[in-house]
Amino acid sequence: MSLVPVLAGASVAAVGLYAAALAARPPRPILAAARAAPVGALAAITLVTGCQAQLVLAFGFSALGAFLLAQVAYTGLFVEDGGGRIALLAEPWRNLGLAVGMAGPAFALARLWPALESPVLEIGACTYAGALAAMVGAAFTLPHRLWPATAGAAGLLAADALKAARLFGPLRGAWSAWPVFALCWAAQALIAWGYLR
Repeated sequence: MSLVPVLAGASVAAVGLYAAALAARPPRPILAAARAAPVGALAAITLVTGCQAQLVLAFGFSALGAFLLAQVAYTGLFVEDGGGRIALLAEPWRNLGLAVGMAGPAFALARLWPALESPVLEIGACTYAGALAAMVGAAFTLPHRLWPATAGAAGLLAADALKAARLFGPLRGAWSAWPVFALCWAAQALIAWGYLR
C-alpha cells in the first residue's frame, strides 16, 4: 500500500484536529504540534515520493513555523522550475500575477507600518514582504502544468495578508487563527498537488 493516500488523509484529518485544538485551547506545545501536523504530513508526502529537496524543505520549514525560510525554499524551487523572464515576455498575462505578487506585500506593508512599533519589527516585516513578493513573482513563471502551484503561491499571499491584518492591522482580533491557517494549508496543499500530479 502506498504511503501517499495515508499521509494525505492524515494531513486532512490533522486540519480538523487543529480546528478542534483551537476551540479547546490546550497548552501551547499541544497547539503547536496540532498546527504543525497538517503541513508536516505534506512534507512527508513530498519526501516519500522523491520530490525536489526545496519542496520538502519548504513544507518542513512551514510546519516548524519558519515561514521566511519556507518562502526562500519555495522561491528557489519556483525559480528552478519556472521560465523566468522568457515566460513573462512570451505570455504577458503572467505580468499581472507578477504585479500583484509585488504590489500585494508592498501594500500590506504600507498599511501595517504604523502598527510596527520597533525597528526590529520593521526590518522583519520588510524582509518577509520581500521574500513573499519574490516567491509569488517566481510562481507566475512556472509552466502551465504546475498551475496548482501558482494558485497555491497566490493563496499564500492572501493568507499572509489576512494574518498580518489580523495580528497588526485593522482586523486585529476580528477572528480566530483558524481561517488564516486553513487558507495557508489549502494553498500549500495546492502546491503539493501541482508537483505530485
